[in-house]
Amino acid sequence: MVLGVLSAASKMIITKEEHDNSICSLLKKLAEVYRFITQDDSLVEIKLMCGIVGKIIQQTLECAHFVRDDSETMSFWKRLGKNVISETDNIIKQYSGTLDVLMQQFRDQTDWDITVFIQ
Repeated sequence: MVLGVLSAASKMIITKEEHDNSICSLLKKLAEVYRFITQDDSLVEIKLMCGIVGKIIQQTLECAHFVRDDSETMSFWKRLGKNVISETDNIIKQYSGTLDVLMQQFRDQTDWDITVFIQ
């Protein structure tokens, strides 16, 4: 019985650590995006890129709201006994993937029609 309790506790700790690492990787991605956009004032002046910059800004704000609300959401679902970590990790992957595509578009100086991921 004690072994079962210890096993369950260790699984919960590992899952939480993996979730925290996912959130941390999203924050690092946001920092990379911010550094890239602000590295050179001339990047902002490219009028052709206003559309893609707007999408990057919108996606960045969505990510920031997600990170801000994540701990509150986790707490709520824990009280209800629902495991939302895998769902949250999928959302993080979608945010990260969207930011990767948007940044590549910016580097390529193209403005494809990509939908900003909103949770």
